[in-house]
Amino acid sequence: MQANKERQSTQGFLYAAVTAARHYQALGNREGDGIGGLVEALGSNGMVLRGTSERYDQDLEIATRNATQRPFGIELNTLSPNIQLILYPRMIFHPSTEDIEAAKEEDIITRTDGPQAMLYILDGFTKESSQVENLTANLLFAGHMTDALLEARYPLEREERSPEFMQQVRECLGEVRRYIGMLDIAARAKLTPRIARLGTLDDEELAREARNFCLYEVEPLKMPGLYEPQRDDVHIETPQEAVQNGNSYLHVTERNLPLRPGTARTKDIPKKPWVEYGRNRWNRSHQLFGRYELEEAGLKVDFRFDSTHFPGKYHFFDKIEITQEAGGERKQVILGQEVDPARQAEGEAKAWSDPSGLDNLFHKADFVFPVILAGDFDFSSQSARRYLGQLANDKGTKPDVAVVLEDILTLASQGQLRTLEGYLRRN
Repeated sequence: MQANKERQSTQGFLYAAVTAARHYQALGNREGDGIGGLVEALGSNGMVLRGTSERYDQDLEIATRNATQRPFGIELNTLSPNIQLILYPRMIFHPSTEDIEAAKEEDIITRTDGPQAMLYILDGFTKESSQVENLTANLLFAGHMTDALLEARYPLEREERSPEFMQQVRECLGEVRRYIGMLDIAARAKLTPRIARLGTLDDEELAREARNFCLYEVEPLKMPGLYEPQRDDVHIETPQEAVQNGNSYLHVTERNLPLRPGTARTKDIPKKPWVEYGRNRWNRSHQLFGRYELEEAGLKVDFRFDSTHFPGKYHFFDKIEITQEAGGERKQVILGQEVDPARQAEGEAKAWSDPSGLDNLFHKADFVFPVILAGDFDFSSQSARRYLGQLANDKGTKPDVAVVLEDILTLASQGQLRTLEGYLRRN
């Protein structure tokens, strides 16, 4: 059953890719340009095509289970949430003798060792397979990054942490920008906002886009929880620096999370007008990012969960960043959580004296509370309280967000929502 579904998925992709290649040639590009590199990689076993979201998840789990040292391999988003690329420093799927002989008949030299790319076609691809302009841009992206791997245009031992890798991403995005420039107005109108935006960037903005991509859309395939030193080639802002500089702290926009559309039976997304963006997948650093957005009010609630947090009242909540842009004004606040030592000690004493209370201590403990790390927000605003209260009370909102929002609004109404600095000063 799964094998048949995988075959249908990859065949559907290949048919669409042929259409994209013809479209690209019709714009005056040579057959071997851009997309041709991807086709060549597929033919030589430099790239392996895999189908279905289930297969992708299974392969990721296997790939990261014992990855304890570099080079790990790199997982990349592409310009579509339904096509994922993994770059391995060594061959994962070796060709059979039959495949090698068949390739010889076509004058193709088959790779039997060295690096290898894996292109995954996820279940949602069927909805975008007919969007030839978007697919062409995505194939240019995947083809360039695969070629960079196979031709060793960045040091495999440093992978995504090398300046050479970032340069390849910049050149890749530049190829997509050049392609967009070839399109007429009608064709450009068919591009997704993410891809269309690349056509508007100047060189400096394109370099910044490449940097953000490497920081927020590329991840090494390391064992979950394996410690890696912080990058020394980029500066990661603190919450205070982010607010001071007018930047996001969680960088959810730069992560290009897909919209979670939901269905008539879906109960894990909030009711409109709120919408949710996210992949609902933990990364290799035990983190999960997402966003709730209310466009009509210019309101965004970005969040980060951390699965290493002890399950308590706030579950896996780590940080929330609330921003609102309305009437030419921008408000931003970043919140985390703190523990009241006195209440914690009191709760632990009760729990140990009555073991039946352990569940309440660990899962309903009221000694955690939200604190402001940086920024400011007018939680007394009637409209803000109404909108945020609606999100907090919606059964489709993740409980890790809902319970924190509820406490934020309650403490703010009581004048008890404190900054971390103020809390530490008092304690």
